[in-house]
Amino acid sequence: MIRSLENSDPPIATRIVESSNGKALSVKLYAPERHRDDWGCRIVLQYEDGTVKAEKICEGIDGVQAIQVGFSFIRGELGEDFSWVGESAVLGFPASLPGVFGIDFYRDMQLLVSNAETQFVQSGKRKR
Repeated sequence: MIRSLENSDPPIATRIVESSNGKALSVKLYAPERHRDDWGCRIVLQYEDGTVKAEKICEGIDGVQAIQVGFSFIRGELGEDFSWVGESAVLGFPASLPGVFGIDFYRDMQLLVSNAETQFVQSGKRKR
C-alpha cells in the first residue's frame, strides 16, 4: 500500500537544483510502492530551510511508469526557473514520448528526436 506523504523512509535519489534567485532546492525521489493495481512514487521538492515547494505521489501501472510520471511532475513544477550543474532549464529529468497515440506515432516521434539529436551533435554546438 502507498504510504502517506509523511513516509519516513529515506529517498532512493536526491538532486539539488538552484532557483533563478540562487536558492537551493532538493528534489527527492522515493521508491515506488504498490497500491492495489497501481504503483506510486513519492516526490518531494524542498528548499534548504525545510519549506516544501511541492509534494505528490505520482502513480503508474508499474514502478517504472510511476517514476516516469514523477519526472514529468518535477519538470512541470520547476519549469525554467531552476538550473542543474549551471545549465538553465536543463534539469536532467528525462521526458518520455507519448505512446497513447499508437506505435506509428511513437516511432515517428522517436525518429524525429533521433534525427534532431544527430543534427545537433554534428553541428558542433554540443557542450563537452
